[in-house]
Amino acid sequence: MDLKADIKIALGNRIDEQQKWAHNLTIEAAKLTNDNKYELSTIGHSLGAWLSAQSTFTICKEYKKYIKGVLFDPPGTKRILENLTSNLGETACKMDNLHLVNYFSAPNFVTSCGKHATGKHYRVFPEFVKDENFEQYFKDFFTAIGAGHIHKGLSSLRGHFLDGIVKTFNSTTGKPDKYEQILDWPEIIVDEAKLNTMKNIIKNLISFIPFIKNIPFFSNWAASKINRLNSEYTLNSLIEILGNVLNGNIKSKQFWEVFKHLDGETYHVKANLDPSKEFNLKYIAHYKTTTAFDHGFLDGRLSTNDKLIKKIGFKVKELMQSKKLSEFIKKQLENITSEYKIIIDNEHNYHIVTNDVNAIRNKIDRLIKAAPEILTVLHTLKTSQPHGQQKSNHSNYSNPEFDTQFTSNNGTKKVLNCGSNFVKGLTNYNHKFFYEFGSAYKFSDHKGTLYANAAICKENYFIAKDESCNMVTEMYGHPGYLYAEHFDKKEIIRIEHECTIDQNKAWYQPIPANSATIRDTVQLLQENYLEKGSIKDHYFVLTEKGAKVAEIYGSPERFDIEYLKSFGEIYFIHDVTSNNVVTTHKGLPNANQKHTYEFGATFKFSDHKGIVYANAAVCEKNYFIAKNGLDHVVAEMYGHPGYLYAEYLDKQESIRIEHECTIDQNKAWYQPVSANPANIRDTARLLQENFLKQGSINDHYFVLTEKGAKVAEIYGSPEQFDIEYLKSFGEIYFVHDIA
Repeated sequence: MDLKADIKIALGNRIDEQQKWAHNLTIEAAKLTNDNKYELSTIGHSLGAWLSAQSTFTICKEYKKYIKGVLFDPPGTKRILENLTSNLGETACKMDNLHLVNYFSAPNFVTSCGKHATGKHYRVFPEFVKDENFEQYFKDFFTAIGAGHIHKGLSSLRGHFLDGIVKTFNSTTGKPDKYEQILDWPEIIVDEAKLNTMKNIIKNLISFIPFIKNIPFFSNWAASKINRLNSEYTLNSLIEILGNVLNGNIKSKQFWEVFKHLDGETYHVKANLDPSKEFNLKYIAHYKTTTAFDHGFLDGRLSTNDKLIKKIGFKVKELMQSKKLSEFIKKQLENITSEYKIIIDNEHNYHIVTNDVNAIRNKIDRLIKAAPEILTVLHTLKTSQPHGQQKSNHSNYSNPEFDTQFTSNNGTKKVLNCGSNFVKGLTNYNHKFFYEFGSAYKFSDHKGTLYANAAICKENYFIAKDESCNMVTEMYGHPGYLYAEHFDKKEIIRIEHECTIDQNKAWYQPIPANSATIRDTVQLLQENYLEKGSIKDHYFVLTEKGAKVAEIYGSPERFDIEYLKSFGEIYFIHDVTSNNVVTTHKGLPNANQKHTYEFGATFKFSDHKGIVYANAAVCEKNYFIAKNGLDHVVAEMYGHPGYLYAEYLDKQESIRIEHECTIDQNKAWYQPVSANPANIRDTARLLQENFLKQGSINDHYFVLTEKGAKVAEIYGSPEQFDIEYLKSFGEIYFVHDIA
């Protein structure tokens, strides 16, 4: 295959003989694999990659089966695949749901030819072997014809060779050692009305450069220096392409713009681009990449396998309880569902987060073939909460109506349709999340995703509604104050969450992981850290229940992978701290207040943590270290005490927690005031008297229970508190600050 064929097929609006042969061979291969129960996938490079995409579509269209296609440096595939779809509307196969994985070496004349079909697109970074003589001839040649900008564009073809791309892959992991997810890619656009025959193109090109034969590039000696290039790309191909570029038949502004911002040696993006150049790179050159995570698009309306992935995810707990499935099949289901998590974006699209999307698809397919009784059981089950569900935390989820069906204890369906009616809220919020919990998906067991989202925010506001759309909680602050014990008693709890993220800081979104994906996730964090990290990079890990179980500053490679695997579902949180905390120092160097607490078997932390929460509430920064009866450290962390691993601390015979914190002396912070049913009224009266002397609408009061739940919150006069309501909670703490 040569460059001319690659580009003309990608840009042209036709089907040629090679495509016909590829179609016929694909049909034969499909028959062979079906007869022998083999798994079929396709792979190709350059034009072969284009044909690989066609073969993937052929299998989908003819056999209603989605297979995987791996494409290395393909030309654009979208246009020609559209030509293969039915004029009456494709029902058997949707092009947007093809399982195509594209790997691009760099922007070049092949990868930028035409639009690419929907799929996953990654940039890899092969070594660009440089030949000084070859480079100089290219440079001299294009400078002589007044087209010096073309030099880089053609030189980038040095990374197009398959052997160089393959070397970027790790033989152990099967993934590239370094790769980025592509969000946008430069496109070369053809003006078909102006396309000439090869004869006229060459004639026009020579008219531009009458001295072409005198340039050493075209001499036999030069040709011998580039045999490797010439073996794949003929001279005629290059001349024809150049002719189209110089004549204006090919519009390539995006393509040439990108090379102004790529390093000429490695074709990485140049370091320290100013804002103007960053804008040009993203919006004129249309080049944009990000850290690669394996989010596969799922749409059950289109793909049988994807529908099963979603439904099994929704019903894994019920499947585990079914008497119609053997223990062996249940174990297989448990193993598969432990390898992925489903998230929902703001368009109600489903995404699967896993180490290998297609591996999950194949495992589900094989399991259903081995145990078709799974389908029978699924058919009898009603929709419920999904396995590993979280609202997507990589977008601002803001659907005003959220309708979800739940199964109640007696099997009847209920529909929660409350709208989105915030009573107060944050006036300057820039992120919004929605969560659903209930009797089958308890808040206490799955609040980790809510804690993770809140961790990246400066301010948080929550409102919770029950199955009748009645408001049961409304509060500002850390989600550790939410009344978990009360929520767990509700059949359905819907929590709406507004928050503000400081756009001037390098905040990162929470990253979910499990025992199967933790190592890869840490590796990706480490790669990002090596590129732009510092000692101020702060990482911590939350469990599915919201407990902070690991925290580091600096390099993510310091995480203990085997330790983290023991927690199952976890969330990595990454931000950049503004203080100078270093890894060798523990505690707060500027602490101006200290507390010590004692808990144990007869005075459990979970039941009496309210005092810890109350003291921490008046502080700007908090640090905790917990020691057992042998004076061994069992927990150490910064931040809100809601992250403390209560379940673990409760198992200790005795626990001493040392608490350091900083109080801003320039603000009117107040110490928490304890109260009980006998003196609540008197305590509230004292707060009111103080308010009348020096208070204002900015005075902020809230009440914590002995277990740390926030059960009341007001701004302004304390006389707004409902005394009889507060008496029902027994021991409480009033917390007062200035908002």
